[in-house]
Amino acid sequence: PEKARELFESMLKTWPHLNDAKYQLALVDVGEKRYPEAEQLFTELKDAKEVRGAMGLVETKVAQNRLDEALNLIRQQLQQTPDSDQFRVALANVDFRAAKWNEAADEFQKLITTHPKDAELYLRLGQSKRQAGDLNGAIAAYNTAHSLIPNDAGPLLQLAMLYDDSGRTDQA
Repeated sequence: PEKARELFESMLKTWPHLNDAKYQLALVDVGEKRYPEAEQLFTELKDAKEVRGAMGLVETKVAQNRLDEALNLIRQQLQQTPDSDQFRVALANVDFRAAKWNEAADEFQKLITTHPKDAELYLRLGQSKRQAGDLNGAIAAYNTAHSLIPNDAGPLLQLAMLYDDSGRTDQA
């Protein structure tokens, strides 16, 4: 990290508007938990209309457990770019981390509408539904994930654990 910091700082002295160097330096800052410095660089990138600046800000806020701020930032970005899958996935993931299970499930469902063959989205939907207490919804999501990736044991394992937890040992 020290050598990377020196390199990127040197590059920015020569080329102060080099966004790639700003981004890489911000990542080094996050890795070293220098969050204010990272936020400043990510904000500069965001102001330059770089998506990775906004996403970096979100990740920096999440790393500090400032989840409400991260959610607000993502929602602002979605108002500007409502069709952004990247921000929609970020919103769903941060909702999940913030234990907002129903909100996370809603966001994963929106993503599934545009990506109906994405098994990972169904797995995440199943996790969200399970945490929200919607066992039938979780079962349906895991079954769909299994149908999309039949050779992957993950969805079946999730179904087995869900059935076992709900006392349906024969199905488990």
